[in-house]
Amino acid sequence: MPAQGKIDWDSVDAWKRLIAAIYASGIKLDLRQIANLFGTTYDTLENRLRTIKKDAAVLKDDVTSGKRGEVTPARGTPKKTPAKKTGLGLDGVTNGRVTKTPTKSARKKGNGIKAEALGEIDFFADQPTNG
Repeated sequence: MPAQGKIDWDSVDAWKRLIAAIYASGIKLDLRQIANLFGTTYDTLENRLRTIKKDAAVLKDDVTSGKRGEVTPARGTPKKTPAKKTGLGLDGVTNGRVTKTPTKSARKKGNGIKAEALGEIDFFADQPTNG
């Protein structure tokens, strides 16, 4: 069972080793529920996993005895250097403040309230006069 190098995930052996490693980690599996989900019986699943449980015991012994240690990646990810800041990142930004250009509506003069043409309107024309 190779521990280092590339893993061929399409091979059956790689999947057997993965399940053996899961067993070796000490996870308790509910085989009745797994058998139900997989569509088989408990006895069939238990029988199939016997060899994988033996492989898990071998993996665990290899790790505890020191035969198999941590696997380091074949190549490390290179560290990225931060980008150098040259000039201004955005137009109009200096010292953390943004300068805004006025829009067309802000350039209009006035207070934004439309003036009504009232002219000479008599509001009380329809009221009877007292007199």
